[in-house]
Amino acid sequence: MWKRQVIKEKRLKGESYKNATGQERQPKTMGPPCTSQHCLRLEKQSCELLSEEERTDIFNNFWSKPSWETRKLYIQTLVENVPIKQKKGGVASRRKTSLSNHLQLADRCKLPVCKIIFCSTLGIAPRTIGSWLTVDMKTKTDLPKPKINKTGPHMPISDADQTFLKEWLSGLPTVPSHYCRQAPSYQDKTLVEPGTVLSDLHKEYQKAAGKSGARVVSETYFRKVFSEQKYSVFVPKKDQCDVCISAKVGNIDQDTLTTHMKLKAQAEKAKHKQESSDKLSVWTMDLQSVLLCPKTKASKMYYKTKLQMHNFTCFNLGNKDGYCYAWEEHEGSLSSEVFAHLQCKHFESVLHVNRKIEKIIVWCDGCGSQNRCCTITNAYLDLAMKHGVIEQAWCHRTKVSGCRAHTNGVRLHA
Repeated sequence: MWKRQVIKEKRLKGESYKNATGQERQPKTMGPPCTSQHCLRLEKQSCELLSEEERTDIFNNFWSKPSWETRKLYIQTLVENVPIKQKKGGVASRRKTSLSNHLQLADRCKLPVCKIIFCSTLGIAPRTIGSWLTVDMKTKTDLPKPKINKTGPHMPISDADQTFLKEWLSGLPTVPSHYCRQAPSYQDKTLVEPGTVLSDLHKEYQKAAGKSGARVVSETYFRKVFSEQKYSVFVPKKDQCDVCISAKVGNIDQDTLTTHMKLKAQAEKAKHKQESSDKLSVWTMDLQSVLLCPKTKASKMYYKTKLQMHNFTCFNLGNKDGYCYAWEEHEGSLSSEVFAHLQCKHFESVLHVNRKIEKIIVWCDGCGSQNRCCTITNAYLDLAMKHGVIEQAWCHRTKVSGCRAHTNGVRLHA
């Protein structure tokens, strides 16, 4: 039997036990008889007629009951509500009835007694008996709870106030996702400006709601609706396009931005037209932003000198295979020789696995040390000559300078 069950059984029988905190609880005992002179003068009280044997039998009978519910019903049968016979003049009182206590003998005879000897004989505190007599437990569960109209901050939010909040959120300036467009969790997301703080956003909402006369909801509810409507703060995970950022702050005119976006759309459309096959292999390449090792926010390590790590990724548009080449700053720099070595080793393994390839197309950004230099071109030429396939065509196509948002290799940076 479990320890708590043992404590429960001992408490039900009125025996001594130790509670959960280790405190010793004394056993239930019968108290002294009534010695009040007031009870002796009353004809309707029979406190002096009870003997110690009769009181002991009543005490043992009460604590032999199998459950607390049985004892509550037993008490309710021994206490009656009687009308008040006299009231003090001029004093308002909420009391409407008085309690008449009885003790039942072995022959089922009930003797009227005072409250003191009633509680003393049963070994129960008057407060416990009072709580059992307040409301019948069965009736209490059946009574419907009164409906209270909530006011103030607890009042339900009306449909008009909810509509105003949703319309205000829909008017926030948004930005397109430059990352993980194909992820299901990002397809329906509406991203607000990076650096937006929800507490500051809630203050702006308070001003707008105050001007329109709408009710201002709490910040907790504001955050809940913000999340339910699939809004999120945009956190850039890679370097952004210089032209797009310059246009956002007003350093570039609209015509230049429009031309830039058209060139980016043309490059993206041309990339999607390339379909990989046994003889054609289409790849994208990209370099992730600098990573710090170890990456931690602990105060003792946060200001320590850390190693810079680089991650160069290659992504196959045909079979969706991705490759990551990571190195630390003491193992290599970011020179064109390092990128030429990585690309040669990578495409050499690709040609070794699939010897049917006749043409390789590589899509990348406009970084000079990675792509647009004679070192990379000579590396590709040497690789073709080494494998005896000089007639093999290498198409090294560069996307619009600065715009790497649609380079599929950035998925590997997440």
